[in-house]
Amino acid sequence: MEIIWTQKARNSYWNNINYLEHYWNDTIADDFENETLRVLDIIEKNPHIGRYDEDFQCYIFLIVKQISLLYDLNNDQIILLNFWDNRQKPIKRLNI
Repeated sequence: MEIIWTQKARNSYWNNINYLEHYWNDTIADDFENETLRVLDIIEKNPHIGRYDEDFQCYIFLIVKQISLLYDLNNDQIILLNFWDNRQKPIKRLNI
């Protein structure tokens, strides 16, 4: 399956990387990048592995304790929607 990054996913991914580099360290940021690649590989092999959320009509997959990946499926594409900070208020998630 082809993985498509939306602009929102790209922005939220890099915002998380920048946050980790600034407030934690490069090693933690690298760990997040590696874990993201691992998760994308898992999702590519088994696209329905994430928990489907009826309210937001997309799949959610925990990458690390603080960050989840929101994604959707369209034919043979996996569309990355957002890298969600799990500490945020749930109502903000409506603006995927």
